[in-house]
Amino acid sequence: KKPMVISYKVSKFTEWIIKRKIKINYIGQPNILLNESVVPELFQDRANPTDLSNELVNLYHNHTRQRYIINKFYMLHKALLPKNNNQDDNIATPISNLITPIQNKQP
Repeated sequence: KKPMVISYKVSKFTEWIIKRKIKINYIGQPNILLNESVVPELFQDRANPTDLSNELVNLYHNHTRQRYIINKFYMLHKALLPKNNNQDDNIATPISNLITPIQNKQP
């Protein structure tokens, strides 16, 4: 539950496959599960030392943004908590509830 910046750099071939085959709006798990850009994401050309350090410094100084990210993480963790004692439902139901809206958005 800590503020962070997500950074991914993959091969050009992998990027090509991702852009053509995977239809998601975000690359980071928190953003995917929340269906919102909560954590800054730096992908490919933006995944460089300059942009990464700029994002981290900005986040370090922006206490409002830090609190927002922490609050969203608490909401996400609460949504993933088990609602009953059935072990299968404890894992599957919360995740299913979070990804169903994402699946319904895709063409």
